[in-house]
Amino acid sequence: MQATAGFRFCCMSGALGPPRLTTSVGRTHDMALDLAILGDDGAPSEFVGIGVNEHWELLQRASPTGSFPLIQRLADYYEDVSFTPSEVAALKAELTRIGCRGMEGKIASLVALLERAGLAGRGVEAIAD
Repeated sequence: MQATAGFRFCCMSGALGPPRLTTSVGRTHDMALDLAILGDDGAPSEFVGIGVNEHWELLQRASPTGSFPLIQRLADYYEDVSFTPSEVAALKAELTRIGCRGMEGKIASLVALLERAGLAGRGVEAIAD
């Protein structure tokens, strides 16, 4: 299956790992799911990208417990998801307690983005990129 700009899409799932994009010369590129604060014009004013491997790790950690319902709404990597201003604090709390080893920097960036969204009274959009 052809994707854009000469990329071939190779989908791997389950225990084999997340989907990846591979160029014709064999380089692998992660796609991103962007968590974004939208500006007044509807365009992202700031965002943090979640790579496909990071997404897979996060959902593997969130899925078995059922204790992370807002994170689980991100289960479909290719679907946009809206979090209302009233959900931002709860999403931040879920990310703070999920404890994904090796993703501490990414989690900190997401938590900081959610903190800024909360202070601005804004929701956050997960935009499949």
